[in-house]
Amino acid sequence: MNVTANLKHKVIFALVYGSGLRVGEVAKLRICDICSKSMRVRVEHAKHNTNRYTILSDAGLDILRKYFKAYFSSKSYRMEDWLFPGQKQNKHVSIKTIQGILIKLRNRLQMDPNISAHTLRHCFATHALEDGVDPVFIQQMLGHKDLRTTLGYLHMTAKSLMGVKSPLDKGCDE
Repeated sequence: MNVTANLKHKVIFALVYGSGLRVGEVAKLRICDICSKSMRVRVEHAKHNTNRYTILSDAGLDILRKYFKAYFSSKSYRMEDWLFPGQKQNKHVSIKTIQGILIKLRNRLQMDPNISAHTLRHCFATHALEDGVDPVFIQQMLGHKDLRTTLGYLHMTAKSLMGVKSPLDKGCDE
């Protein structure tokens, strides 16, 4: 995120990673979906036609405020307007555009060609687990119906194993 100079792109990536959004969900955000008071992002008509809330990070809000000031302060807007308007009037930015932006950035930085915008969502889930967030909360933030889907995102890492006490050690404490 720090290597892109484009503020709009930076905000999009911050919301995908910082809030665990799907690319299609971030593309369809409206201004009113962001609540800085409760630090939540509302996701309407997500996969399976559900609605949910996820978190808004402090860093994401800072970048979002800069973006909003740069893109919206000089013109009139309504709270129902797209947060990321597309090239066509009354349309949001396309999913393919967001995916293409990340691919160009990935290639420019010579990163693993398997990295995609969805990788940021996986990282959100994995890092939340490493930080001790209950998998059920992660499931809710990601909008998964089934916990098994969420658990597929959560890879065991060395960091997540740190601090796990062996049952043998627990038995020897007595």
